[in-house]
Amino acid sequence: MKLVINMDSDMLNTKLIALNVDGKPIMDFQHKVYGDKDRKMILEIGGLYTKGEHTLELLLEKGLYKKYKFTL
Repeated sequence: MKLVINMDSDMLNTKLIALNVDGKPIMDFQHKVYGDKDRKMILEIGGLYTKGEHTLELLLEKGLYKKYKFTL
């Protein structure tokens, strides 16, 4: 599954430390950052997910925590 996230200014120049989906840690993921002006993070997450609403949690360097909702 691929997710595209618009990066906030406080997320720039930080590393992704951990990723959770629905409160469960995800070990099988890759991420890339694209764009110069409007930066976007593309997450490739392994695993099977059911249709419906899910919660994505990102833990970045410096204790930065971001939470997003997405629907399949």
